[in-house]
Amino acid sequence: MLTNSANPALLRFERARTQVDLKTKYALSRNTSLFCDVENVFSEPLNNNYLYEEQRSSQTRLTTPKIVAGIQGRF
Repeated sequence: MLTNSANPALLRFERARTQVDLKTKYALSRNTSLFCDVENVFSEPLNNNYLYEEQRSSQTRLTTPKIVAGIQGRF
């Protein structure tokens, strides 16, 4: 429940959210490595709110997966 109201029609709830993230790292040498991070693999909505019953959607913010990859070095 996100809000409280005497009027049940104005009660706002948020659906449960499960976000899957993947993080990998591969050592090329003692001081150099490659990495790849993927956040929100299955494009779960950031929030998915509804009023009183689940059929009455209030707000849905969609997000896309974020991919970050690169080389990491220690000098």
